[in-house]
Amino acid sequence: LRKWTPPAAPKRATIDPAEVIAALSAWRPEVSEDEEDDAEEAELSEGPTEVELASAIGATKALVGKALKALIADGLVEKLSGRPARYVAIGDQA
Repeated sequence: LRKWTPPAAPKRATIDPAEVIAALSAWRPEVSEDEEDDAEEAELSEGPTEVELASAIGATKALVGKALKALIADGLVEKLSGRPARYVAIGDQA
């Protein structure tokens, strides 16, 4: 057992843009118990960051970034101003 290691997860080389749009549409901000009272005042249109999307999809940040750039060019995703950069799905698929 000392030499045993879990099998390595296969690395993804590509990502389906529809998967990114689905993750954007399904994303909801996490609200802690302390912030529940202020949840109604929080902006609901704020989207996830690249890191949050990568975690939700199970891909690398670089791979998600490439997919987001392509989706922005196609007009399906909008990059919100501010830091860190956040994204929202727009158009018919939002």
